[in-house]
Amino acid sequence: MGKRWAALAGVVLLAPPTWALPEFLEAFTARYDTAASKLNSCQVCHMSATGFNAYGADLEVELQNNDNDLQAALSALEPQDSDADDFTNLEEISARSWPGDPADVPTAIEALTWSAIKVKYAVSR
Repeated sequence: MGKRWAALAGVVLLAPPTWALPEFLEAFTARYDTAASKLNSCQVCHMSATGFNAYGADLEVELQNNDNDLQAALSALEPQDSDADDFTNLEEISARSWPGDPADVPTAIEALTWSAIKVKYAVSR
């Protein structure tokens, strides 16, 4: 029995930190107003109970780069395209598509709206 406890203790002590915390989802939904959408889910970062999707993996890196400051990490992720589908994470979150799933992209209307906003913003600068 002692060996089992020692093995369990070793697994717990050597396991990488787990960032799946309710306060992360609360902060995400508050920042992006996603409470009434499918993005009010742990699937924003996780593809399963044990693994990150592309957005979650990038968030973990940005948390480390930003001294675990969640708001700074979320800001750093906004212009990135974690799932390499040609939409920034912010575009996908705003369109309520999964930022970590390349198969879930904004609809054509949402994409056109974001293109218009980007052009308007670039002209007004």
